[in-house]
Amino acid sequence: MTPDSVHRIAVAHAPFDPLSPREQEILLHVAHGLSDCEISRVLSISPRTVSAHMCNIREKLDARNRTHLVAQALRAGLLVVRTDRTCPEVCGSDDETFLLPSSAECPLAEAS
Repeated sequence: MTPDSVHRIAVAHAPFDPLSPREQEILLHVAHGLSDCEISRVLSISPRTVSAHMCNIREKLDARNRTHLVAQALRAGLLVVRTDRTCPEVCGSDDETFLLPSSAECPLAEAS
């Protein structure tokens, strides 16, 4: 095992810095496959602002890329996989595979 891999394992098990409400919102859009440009249109912010938030989120979760970011968020409990497709009026659209846990369930989410 190399020193770099030992460091990665240690960092992966370290607690993450909390995500801001905006970072949580962007993370959810990323999990649903939206690009930075698509997220910027949905949130009415510039693509550069989305990119800056993405850098912050990747740094906080020690993620190498978007896929790793979603995996890290799932491991940390920042995202949950929606398994019940029978309640779109409660859970949102049928297209929403991932959900943000309530702040009471997730201590890593910053209080709004």
